[in-house]
Amino acid sequence: MTTRTLSSVVLCIVLGFAAAAQAAPVSVVDFGGTEYLTDDSHPSFSGTVSTTSGLDLDNDSAFDDVRRIRGFNETTPLNPGGSYDTTQTSAVFYGAWQCDRFDQGSWSGGNTNMWLDDAAPGDDQIQFSTNTGTGVTGNLKGLVIWQKANFLAGSASGETVVFDNGSVLSVNVADVGTGSYNFRFVVKNASTYYISEYSVNVNSTSEGTKTLSQLGLTEQVSGKQWAVYSPSNTSIGFSSGTFASVDFNDVEAVGFLMQRGNATGATIYTRITEFSATATVIPEPTTLVLVGLGACGVLLRRRRNR
Repeated sequence: MTTRTLSSVVLCIVLGFAAAAQAAPVSVVDFGGTEYLTDDSHPSFSGTVSTTSGLDLDNDSAFDDVRRIRGFNETTPLNPGGSYDTTQTSAVFYGAWQCDRFDQGSWSGGNTNMWLDDAAPGDDQIQFSTNTGTGVTGNLKGLVIWQKANFLAGSASGETVVFDNGSVLSVNVADVGTGSYNFRFVVKNASTYYISEYSVNVNSTSEGTKTLSQLGLTEQVSGKQWAVYSPSNTSIGFSSGTFASVDFNDVEAVGFLMQRGNATGATIYTRITEFSATATVIPEPTTLVLVGLGACGVLLRRRRNR
């Protein structure tokens, strides 16, 4: 192989990597529609629910609060089983829910129901809800995450999912009860979860689609920064953190956190009908080399035919 030919091969391989870097964002999550539930049912979310009493969650020095939680883990899906069709688009998701009640020594009265709802007319809905009970003050949190293994693109071994300025996260809040419900986006990059500085409070007059774009920004831009987020088996709440820019160069999961503040003697609920995410998928290096070599073959054939 001549030096000139070798240089051409190297150039073609470089061009293969460059083409991947300039690829347009594609859909990696697209939840929403009417195909998830085929009957008139409200299947509860999957997973183990635990109740812990004798806590001081309101910092009043009295250990008379109680927490019921379906804790967060990355191995057991949150989506229901039964009549819920997990073969549909982005049907498999993970997450958790949490309900705290204050000045109630043990869990009694009211209920906590977290389900996938086929409310008609309209799309199937991820619903988080609780009835705090007469005279009881409580709150509600819900976390939903789609993992890379279930992405519509980029889930293959060796593929890397990244955010650039064309990447977008979007959630449609279709219905909320009384009061205000706070939403933030959540992203796992490599092994670390981050939560968005972008924060929107939704009430009955501001329902609809909430979107965060320009996810590839690496400079400090207000509203486009992220803080470390640590959901666990015992708590999923977020109150404050140090926000900074993040280079999302290895996206492993995307989703959202919903938090409803305290309410007394009320039914608290929120319904989400859609969640979507776009990102750029970089093929494994071997694929990029083959792309580059393919382009090189075309180039060499053209040179021979001159």
